[in-house]
Amino acid sequence: MDKITLVIPYYNHEDMFKKHIEYWSRWHPKVAKWYEVIVVDDGSPLKPLKIKDKVPLNIRAYRILDNIVWNTSGADNLAFSVATTPWVFRTDIDLVTDHRLSRVLFETAKESNKLYFPYRTKTATSGTRRFPHCNSFLISKDKFWKIGGYNEDFAGGWGYADSLFLYLAHKIYNMTDVNIDPLFPLIYFLDGGSGEKKGNGAFNDIQFMHKVDNNIHHNGPILRFKWEKIYENIVFKD
Repeated sequence: MDKITLVIPYYNHEDMFKKHIEYWSRWHPKVAKWYEVIVVDDGSPLKPLKIKDKVPLNIRAYRILDNIVWNTSGADNLAFSVATTPWVFRTDIDLVTDHRLSRVLFETAKESNKLYFPYRTKTATSGTRRFPHCNSFLISKDKFWKIGGYNEDFAGGWGYADSLFLYLAHKIYNMTDVNIDPLFPLIYFLDGGSGEKKGNGAFNDIQFMHKVDNNIHHNGPILRFKWEKIYENIVFKD
């Protein structure tokens, strides 16, 4: 079975990141050793990422040095570019991977032409399962880059980088979706996100439709910023 990189973009989420560490501490060591975590701080100066608590997984953290508004697409591309495993599970900061889902993702028989989507809970304390989250999925790293990664033209505004990526994955590269058993969802924290949609979302809507209508399938250059590694901790060695 292949190792997995867990990718999480960070934006002013000190308390939420601590919740991830709390849940990671419950992972079984035999599963945890097959994971690495990559967290990318998008460069906001408000509450930069500082890892003070002990992290029970192999983890690397990076910071984007240019303060680009809503640069989630760039943060994701950076995380995928430094990932060392053949499979990557990308999710958001307000969605926590618990010990049960970590095992299921690891044990799932994987095919490179498929995207694997877990469900999510309605709230952190509710057992109610909601539909799969559109931007939380397990994917082959090679296939991610074959599609072109996330389009960084959408940085500066809210949304649509994930919409274009999934459009390309499905319509151009003929990938199919597999929903993970809803008994093993992501844990959703309602107040754990950024709390706001910054930038020009309406412009991104127009960009998305323009790219789709004109068959613009190349995502252009990636990593349009400077960055640095700010933290690394190795718990499990090969």
